[in-house]
Amino acid sequence: MRFSDRWKDAVLLAAGILIGLAFLNAYGTEDRGRWIIYIDLARKHGLFGTYPFAVFNNIAGGSTDYPPLSIMFLAGLSRVADHFRLTDFTTLKLSLIPFTLACAYVVAAWHEGRQGRLFGVAMFALLTLNALLLAYIDVYFLMFFLIALYCLERGWFGTAALMFVISVLVKWQPIILLPFVILYLWPRCTFRGLVRFAPAILLLFAALAGYGSAMAHAFISGMQEPTLSGRALNFNWLVTARAELHWPGYALPDGEHVKTMNLALMQRHFLPDRLRYYLIALDLSSALRYVCYGVAFLYFLLSKREFTDFLRASTIAFFAYCTFGMAVHESHSLLPAVLALCWFAVDRTRWLEAIVLAGIFNLNLLIFYGIDGDGPGFSTIVFNHDVTIWLAAFDVAFFAIMWLPMALETVRSLRSATTRAA
Repeated sequence: MRFSDRWKDAVLLAAGILIGLAFLNAYGTEDRGRWIIYIDLARKHGLFGTYPFAVFNNIAGGSTDYPPLSIMFLAGLSRVADHFRLTDFTTLKLSLIPFTLACAYVVAAWHEGRQGRLFGVAMFALLTLNALLLAYIDVYFLMFFLIALYCLERGWFGTAALMFVISVLVKWQPIILLPFVILYLWPRCTFRGLVRFAPAILLLFAALAGYGSAMAHAFISGMQEPTLSGRALNFNWLVTARAELHWPGYALPDGEHVKTMNLALMQRHFLPDRLRYYLIALDLSSALRYVCYGVAFLYFLLSKREFTDFLRASTIAFFAYCTFGMAVHESHSLLPAVLALCWFAVDRTRWLEAIVLAGIFNLNLLIFYGIDGDGPGFSTIVFNHDVTIWLAAFDVAFFAIMWLPMALETVRSLRSATTRAA
């Protein structure tokens, strides 16, 4: 590496650190309070005891539905805070800076020189609102997930599997892409080469041996959340907006914001005929999620299974979950945005997907929380209508625009396969 390149990298690193420090006092969303509670719990329950206590007890408004490593990371911050005599909040915010920079570095490593730096800066910009301003801890799992993608692309499959398992043990969401990872690895691995996956398998079994019951409880708890849409601008947000017009005594007048809605409350307050209408809409949403996901998987199965095929299928499959899934939250569209940026990094024709999905993700956060977690600081009401409804409709339409060409390619591949078989 030339001296000038090292100098440029050092300047970008310093700029990233300074930006992170400049946002150190940004308070973040209400989730920040949960993270600080977990940090403080570790002083009593220790690094390994905090997770089961958080899962089986009513902590911060409910038991945690996270896997163990996220809580262990937070528990470890208590040691850092006590050693350096920092507040838990400051320690939490400081911890997000190196993880954010590491995510940017991994994406930058896909290309050398100026192009790599541009992609690194793009990833840093993508994560700034989420991590440095709103204090979400998604970068904890994202760093390992991105390393897994980087290793997959280079054929380092053992390391990729280990990093992927770690990412799942930090946050459940990457498990949605497990079938695509297995399908990518399957034709590239021999029986003798399976030994390289031993570290990933051992780590998974160690986690299950230590926290199996707690992990199962947390996973089931997350799957059973009854919220239609946790402030995610998707199909179920449109169902929520429609349902609020028909809730007896709850209908919002013109000029009011759409709010989140709980399925259990709908079942108690709606008349049977009206409730049946919305349950059908939610069943349709679930069916669309599985159908769209299935088509993405079938597309990848019938493709050449190159890395670009993997990124395309994974992006659309996870976007299907965000668009049609129950209890999807505003931060869950992070992975489609990240995958689209990685897709653009290896296929320069995919700039539109990368830009739009990054905008969808950050606008979803901005529209509800602003840049400091206290709200956007502006009204989302335009001409007496909540603009979030139109944004949700746009997100659903953009998903259709991405999914339909892939679905048509899948149909053509199936026809070709049938013709060859005949």
